[in-house]
Amino acid sequence: MSLEETLEYFSILGGLEEEVELDYFSDVFSMVKSHFVKDFSKFQSLISPSFLLESPYQNILIALARGDGKLYSSLRKAKIAESLGEGLIQELIDLNILKVERSREAPLRTHPKHKLKKEQRNYRIQDKIRFVQPFLRFWFAFVSYYAKDLAQGEGDAFLANFEQHYERLRSLVYEQLCDAILIEYYKEKSPILSSGSYWNIYSEFDIL
Repeated sequence: MSLEETLEYFSILGGLEEEVELDYFSDVFSMVKSHFVKDFSKFQSLISPSFLLESPYQNILIALARGDGKLYSSLRKAKIAESLGEGLIQELIDLNILKVERSREAPLRTHPKHKLKKEQRNYRIQDKIRFVQPFLRFWFAFVSYYAKDLAQGEGDAFLANFEQHYERLRSLVYEQLCDAILIEYYKEKSPILSSGSYWNIYSEFDIL
């Protein structure tokens, strides 16, 4: 299996190494069809704890998986109140379902009397919430929305959506692996003090 194929499989099945026997398919789309259309119930049973498939947990996880992961933006998309959402996310962090990627953005207001531009006044620095397992991110980004169809063996809409949007799933995993490799490479030579993606009000960088 090539490095690219390994990355593709990991972006979908990462975290299931002990539960799933890895078979080789001609391409990633054949693998997804075999596992998530023809064997949907088996993979749904691997979602643990099972209450992740219920509201409001599922709503939050879908918003995180389909968006950029910013905390409060995701809660708005999930239509969950911030006070409730923060508690639920902390619960999922404690369960090792989610993890926090802290923002490294400096506050726009540098001193109490600093006046901000009108378009900056409602801006809010946000941490990003990431999935610990790539499998769960894949599930809530692609599978959950089509669960009823897949349970009945109907996978055409799911597969079409996956083929259209798969690249964004793989790209984040690639960025995270690159960051981990950089940290490991420089660990003995000159340890990296801060790494990962960087975002602010104006732009975003995958690795900085």
